[in-house]
Amino acid sequence: MPTVLAFDIGIRNLAWCLATKTEDKYTVLGWQNYDLLRGEGNETAVATTTCASCSAKAVYFHGETKTCVRHCPAAHPAIRDLSGALLKKLPSMAGLKEILASKGVKASSKAVAEEKLATFYSLPIPKVKVTKALDTELTTLHDAIRKFVGDHSALFRTANTILLENQPVLKVDLKVESAIDAKELAKDPSLLAGGSVPVFLDTNTDQVKINVPVMGKDFPGYEDLVARILAN
Repeated sequence: MPTVLAFDIGIRNLAWCLATKTEDKYTVLGWQNYDLLRGEGNETAVATTTCASCSAKAVYFHGETKTCVRHCPAAHPAIRDLSGALLKKLPSMAGLKEILASKGVKASSKAVAEEKLATFYSLPIPKVKVTKALDTELTTLHDAIRKFVGDHSALFRTANTILLENQPVLKVDLKVESAIDAKELAKDPSLLAGGSVPVFLDTNTDQVKINVPVMGKDFPGYEDLVARILAN
């Protein structure tokens, strides 16, 4: 009986499904849309926090109570700047000092300023910074993938067939223009030494021309040529 484990490749959305087939019947043994950077399935994603007094999104807090603007406690209204504009996030230290000064209070650090502001106002709920997949170090992804496989190893080991989504590959072609005849270059590549060659990089979406210096007596090999292109 085939047991198939299929993956839709992604970093924030790594989807998988494990299923068996008997005749015309499919049985799903497990499936999930997994976030490698959070280390858990998206079905456990934190839901939007709602106001303690209504169904609106909570955007301010005072103590343990989170509320919308309208339901901030009367004794601790949503924080505003000196012009009366509602603040959706805390300002810089200079801005915090201005607001505190209007209350006759001083603060030596941002942490102290926020603590003292909380005695007068409801403060904006800090937004959690979401890590972008493109900004993730490969070592972080390595550890995340190991954790993902380890957490699901018991189930994954039951599969006898694994299917992976075919990922598009960025195609890069290198083209070099030279006034010297190709046959002459083939006989003596060092003819280019001391000069430079225009190199064209063709990708899936664009073409870039870079003049790459050729130094020394030996014409650079492919890896050396690529290294010089990247350095430019």
